[in-house]
Amino acid sequence: MFNIGEFARLGGVSARTLRHYDEIGLLRPATVDPGTGYRGYSAGQLGQLTRIMALKELGLSLPQVRRLIDGITLDDLHGMLMLRRVHGEDVTVFLGLPVAQPPQELPAPAHYRVLPEIEAAVAVRSGPSASIYPMVYQDLVRWVEERGYRPVPGPGRDVWVHEVDDIADVDQQVFEIQLPFTRPEAAGEN
Repeated sequence: MFNIGEFARLGGVSARTLRHYDEIGLLRPATVDPGTGYRGYSAGQLGQLTRIMALKELGLSLPQVRRLIDGITLDDLHGMLMLRRVHGEDVTVFLGLPVAQPPQELPAPAHYRVLPEIEAAVAVRSGPSASIYPMVYQDLVRWVEERGYRPVPGPGRDVWVHEVDDIADVDQQVFEIQLPFTRPEAAGEN
């Protein structure tokens, strides 16, 4: 279970936004402490928040999102996002490649960046990406929580283990999905 601040960071929204979603019945917390009113969110709710944010990105109003959210499938959402991409929206892509040494120069807009070491929960999945995301992140967050760890807020890392050249072979592509997490400090450590 995540407190509102942790869940907001994981979902890329503000705690104020989550409170508003609760008030309008769009995304209710999994638990509310009767004494303090503190809201708690489950890992399973990340998928619902992802769908809400994607629909908002498509330009839908919150009342429209509320009407759609319960009936929308991942295939529907994927289609809407692809339609939006086709209409000229800029997309930022981070591409990581292993290198023996830093490159001397890169063509714009590429930048060289060294990623920090992380401890991560990892899942390997094959098939179309629309059938994998966001469920795999929900599974990884659940695994992390069950062990008493905390997911690191922000995006995970996706590694293309096997990329296909032909869309007809999309079932053969393989992804490694990495969700960084932290372990609670051991008792007595400062």
